Amino acid sequence: MALVENLQREGLDPIEEALAYQGLMDTYKQTQEMISARLGRSRSYIANMVRLLKLCDSVQKDLIEGDLTVGQARPLLALRSAAQQMEAAERIKEGELSARQAEALLSLYKIRHLKQRLLSRKVRQRYVLLWIV
Repeated sequence: MALVENLQREGLDPIEEALAYQGLMDTYKQTQEMISARLGRSRSYIANMVRLLKLCDSVQKDLIEGDLTVGQARPLLALRSAAQQMEAAERIKEGELSARQAEALLSLYKIRHLKQRLLSRKVRQRYVLLWIV
């Protein structure tokens, strides 16, 4: 019950809020649906907040300190490594990008990563072909 009251107060940073939702799910076996009904939030809102806990510590710290917004940080979840998340977060902060601009930046990151993977594959294929011949 104290967790629910804590969630209803003002001034929680996004990570505190996410940890509280996760605490309700773990401690009281509450589902996202149950939490959303009890607090008047959508289930997708609860899910997206909890997903923020998958961000690396550095990006979570940026959220806590208010250096990044939830909208700016959420696209970073698409990046696999902490190093990639931290690099992209720095670019977002340095460029003072909006949430939409952060999403566009992450789309470019994905395209660049895909190109690198494809190029790497082509190099390996050529090496194998040269080795066979």
